[in-house]
Order: sequence, then C-alpha cells, then structure tokens
Amino acid sequence: MSQEIRELSFLTNDVEFATHLTYDKDAFIHSHSFYEIFYITEGRIIHIQNGQKSVLQTGDMFLLRPNDIHTFERVGECTHRDIIFSKDLFEKGANYLSPTLFNEINSRVSPFHLKITPEQISYLESLLNFTKYMSPSVEKNKPYLVNSVLAHLLGYLYISDQEEKIPYPRWFQTFLANLNDPVHIKAGIQSAMTDINYNYIYVSRMFKKYIGVTVSDYLTQKRMELAQIYLSTTKMNISKISEEVGYPYSYRFNQVFKQYTGMTPKEYRKKNSKPS
Repeated sequence: MSQEIRELSFLTNDVEFATHLTYDKDAFIHSHSFYEIFYITEGRIIHIQNGQKSVLQTGDMFLLRPNDIHTFERVGECTHRDIIFSKDLFEKGANYLSPTLFNEINSRVSPFHLKITPEQISYLESLLNFTKYMSPSVEKNKPYLVNSVLAHLLGYLYISDQEEKIPYPRWFQTFLANLNDPVHIKAGIQSAMTDINYNYIYVSRMFKKYIGVTVSDYLTQKRMELAQIYLSTTKMNISKISEEVGYPYSYRFNQVFKQYTGMTPKEYRKKNSKPS
C-alpha cells in the first residue's frame, strides 16, 4: 500500500451515529476516527484490512476500529451497509454487554469477521432505516434506537468471537447462532432448527452436553436478555416487547421476566432506562 492513507471523520461532537449504503467510490486506502461496522447486502468485493485480504460476499460483516487501515477492490457490483459510531458511544455499548469486551476488541490482532444470515440482514435493514428516517414527531426516541442497533451488532460480534474459541461442530454453531438471532428468539426452537439436519431429540441431547442447560432454558435466557435490551434502550411498549421476544400473551411474559430478574418489566424499565 504505497498510496496516501486518508483519515475519515464523519462525526462531530454532537453526532454519535450515522449509516448509509455504499455502492461505489470506496476503493481508496483510509482509516477512521470512529468505530465502523459494515456488512455486504449484495454482491461480491475484495476487502483489505491492515494488509489482510478477504473476498467478501452477501452476509459478511466486519468491525473496523479507529486507526484500522482498509480499502476495497471492486470485482463487480456490490453494496455494503456502513454503520458508524463515535468512540464514546461504542465504548458505552461494549461495556454494557461485558466489562472486558471493549479492551478485547481494541487489543485483538486479527480482524473481527463473521457471517450473518439473510434474516439478520433484513432485520438490521429494517431497524436501521427506521432509525435513520424516523419522523420528527418521534425523533426524541432516536438515542434509544441507536443503542438498540449497537447492542444487536455487538451481540453478533461477541457471540461469533466466543464461538471461535469453542470446538463445536459446524451444525451446532449454526444452531447456537440461530438461538441468538432476534428473528429466531421471537419465533422459537423450531425456527432455529431450520437447515439443521438432525431431529430435536438429538439436538437437545447435544445441546445439554455442550452448553450444560436445556434448549428451552437457553432460549428463555436469550429472550429475557433481549427483553432487557428493549426495555432499557427503547420506548417500545411492554406488550410489543412481549411479542418481539416470543410471548404472544403479556401476562406470561411478565411472569417469566419477574422469575428471571426479580422485577416486573415495568420496574426494570424504570430502574434501567438510559437517559436520552
């Protein structure tokens, strides 16, 4: 890389988040003053990050840190979604998930690279477009939605990073990733078993062996964790949150949530909501 390295700085002190789709004009070497997560929405492209070259296609996601140096080489038509967070916002989001995550992200040598599913892309595109183009009447809720976007993205990255350290079979990694996907968290175990070529009895036995808990207990845990994110980072009403985490009846959601956290959803929101 002999050409000049440009530094991009799109965010100002009063702007913490930005997102856009990129179709062209990305084939130049640059670094950032912010954190960026991008994923390929369609097509193929060559990505070079800190000297490491990868051929990317739909579903490939990368995390770029401040001072990471990267560029693209176009090999045809390709669109990628770029999502930008300020340093302060990204650090707060990482610390929310794990007290060690932020330091682990910044000390890692190899790139953060994972695959997301078409369903995850569709979910993120819907959430990002709503966040970017929300009407002025609900603009005050934007910080909560931005936090929700960041939590989802960091969740995908964190889960993928943990899976790399555990020698699970490929099919099991897929199943575990599905159980951490909001689409399948809402839809349930049978949805998460899509494309898993084993019956439920075998899957549940292997799950207990690898993870130490039952599939249903794990799914309940993921539902409650997602509910906590929604309650603390959005203004979504509780009945809607109940639906989004797989409980069509709010009274059952309230029961399970209180068993899991010791508080009702309303009490949890009052105690943990992040100020705008």
